Order: sequence, then structure tokens, then C-alpha cells
Amino acid sequence: MRAAARVRQWEMVVFCGAWMTAACVPMDQPSGSPLPDQVLSDTPTPPGTVTTHFREIESNDTFETANLVSWRNKVKLSGTISAGLDTPDVDIYDLGSVPAGYRVRAAISYQDGDDVVMGLFDQDQNMLGFINRASWSNGPEELDLVLRESTDPLYVQVAARTAVSRNQSYTVSLTVEDSGVLAYQPQVVVLNFQGARNVKIGRRPAVDVPAFDAARIDSRFAGETETVIQNVLEMVEEDYAGLDVSFYLAGDRFIPAGDRTTIYFGYSDDRLLGLADNIDPYNSNPNQSAIVFTDVFSLFSVLNPTVERISQALANVASHELGHLLGLRHTADVRDIMDITASANRMLHDQWFCDALLHEQILPQGTQNSPKLLSWTLGGELLPPSTLKQARQLKAPELPPGVEDFYIDRSLLSCSSHD
Repeated sequence: MRAAARVRQWEMVVFCGAWMTAACVPMDQPSGSPLPDQVLSDTPTPPGTVTTHFREIESNDTFETANLVSWRNKVKLSGTISAGLDTPDVDIYDLGSVPAGYRVRAAISYQDGDDVVMGLFDQDQNMLGFINRASWSNGPEELDLVLRESTDPLYVQVAARTAVSRNQSYTVSLTVEDSGVLAYQPQVVVLNFQGARNVKIGRRPAVDVPAFDAARIDSRFAGETETVIQNVLEMVEEDYAGLDVSFYLAGDRFIPAGDRTTIYFGYSDDRLLGLADNIDPYNSNPNQSAIVFTDVFSLFSVLNPTVERISQALANVASHELGHLLGLRHTADVRDIMDITASANRMLHDQWFCDALLHEQILPQGTQNSPKLLSWTLGGELLPPSTLKQARQLKAPELPPGVEDFYIDRSLLSCSSHD
């Protein structure tokens, strides 16, 4: 039983002494020792701070077999992602309960050239934060978040993004402290179909985005531009309904002054449907940009979509890119807005934010509860999808005679350098 096996970090801290050598072993313990590799740091620390060092004990490849770690408020987890295994190595640690209102900071270090990533997960195996130091657009290199709900336990998962040809060692450093409830970060979003000059997304060169014209997607949509714009606005508003986020069309005189995120609609790209500045966990920067490359949606013309269906595809990608700017990552569930596994025909369906499996490019285990993360970030509570919305998802559009469904490369779903 977990409660009996673990010394709870909030109840007791064990200090090493000569009489406790059977329970506290050095970090250079010989390989194969049966003793748990868990010690307290010899480095002086501020009063009230105790650093626990813990080295992984295989097998800890699932949430059910996670290593149980006893600690107080600071821990260093050392382990190795092993090469040459039939199943890619994963290391998971069970850190016990952490109360709501506690601030969690985490970082991971490893050798240059390695490809190690880590995530924090709650008791339901929902990811709360992610670190991928190999890509600047993936968000900060260190996690810094405040729990809005208690979790028992808090998990750490470490893995490699790609198949490893050699063992890759790492150290995760994690601290907790009581900080109180964090303020929400509400958001103003402007949908710009008017066009703009010198639009810069992420580290890409600035471009001039022309005004949106539905006929550039398919000549059948000539004269339908305003209808598509209104459809997209209503569909995106529905995706975020209940949260503290407000949507406006560019040119609206009621757009409030101050920070805003702008999503541009227009232009073309040789490999992307949409692109966001970066992935911004918990909306630390409410003044960012994204773009939906609308001309690229001509790829869907072979499926003979209606005005409503092409509007839905545009709205899905817009909500997806905004999701990145609010900290969300890719999933593998065709119902979910953050999914990157759907076929082209399925992408013409309505989608919504849900609790979905993480895509394997993020981490091999766990889910992303987008409604919870968006609520933690923006404030409010995401409304569940309506019966009509779910029905639209379940009813697949019929394919034109002689046309087969197809898949669009996942790199077309958002910036190829972020998750």
C-alpha cells in the first residue's frame, strides 16, 4: 500500500546518521546493490529546506510501478534512459501528495546532445507541465507552476523523444513551497481577416498577410468570404465558451486596450496549416500571435467540402494554435482540438477540448486534460460540448464518388519545431 510504503513528505523527514546507514546509501553505490539509492544532500541548505537525492530503481516504467520517493520540499531524481530495449525506457516517480496552492518548480539537466524530456502529472495521470530543452518554442526550460488542486500523488515522468542509441543520464531537480493561489490570466483574442504588414510569428521572417478571400481556398467559395468569417468567429467562441477569453474581429471598435493575442488568417506556406509564436504554459505572455495559412486549405478541395465544413476546418486550426499560446500540446484523439492524428476528412469535423491521450512525440504515457488546464490558466470553466456539437463530430461527411480519405502530414498541423 502506497501510504504505508512511503514516508509522507508533509509528516516526517528522515535525517542520515551513522545509525541509519542501512537506509541511506551514497550516490556512488555499487551497481546491483539491493539498497534503495536515497540520501539527503551534504550541501548546506537554508533553514527549513531539506534536499533528498534519489536514484531510480528499475522497473519504474509505468505509473503503477513508479518509484516511491520520500522527501520534504526539495528533491533530486537521478536516472538513466537505457538504450537497446525492446520497449523504449521510461522512468516514472511517485512524489506523494502536494496540496493546492503549493508552487512547484522543476528543471532537468543532462549531457549536451541527449534527447531527454520530462513531464509533471497529477493523480489522474494528466500532464501539468512539460520540459523539452531541445526546442526554444516548447516553452521555458524550467517549470514554475502553482497547483490549483491538490494531487496525491504528484508524478514525474522522464523519457527520450527519439529512439536512443546509447544510455542517457539525467537529473531532475524539483522544489515545492506554499505560495497561495495564483491569479488567473484572462485573454483578449483578435481574429484578423483584414490582412496586415510585417507579421512575424516566432522566429520566422516577417511577411505581409493579404486580406482573407475564401475563393483562394476554392473557387466554389467565391462570394462566401463574410459567411466563412462569421462561421469561424462563432465556432472558435464555442470552443472556448465558459472561459475568461474574449474574441473580436479586427477592426471592431470595442476591442479593449491592452494586451491581446492576434490570429491572422491568410497567406500560404509550403508545409504548414497553422503556426503559433510558441507554447506558453499558463499564458505567461498574453500578447502573442499565430497564423492560419488559409490558402493551404485548398488541399481539402478534393473532398468537396461545404462552406460550413471548410469554416470548421479553419476554426479547428485557429483554436489549436491558440491552444498552443495557452500552453497546450499535441494529443492523439481525433475528437480533441489539439489532436494531430485525424485524417483530412475528419479534420472537417467539429472538435472540442477534452481529456485526451498525449501524442507519443510528447511523452509515451499520460493524458492532457485541456479543459482543466485552460480553466487553471484563464479562469472560468469550459462548457462541455453540446449534443449538437457531438453529433456533428460523429457524423462523417460523405466522400465524393471515387475519392478516398487521406492524411495530412502532422507537420502541417502546427509549427514543426514545437509540440
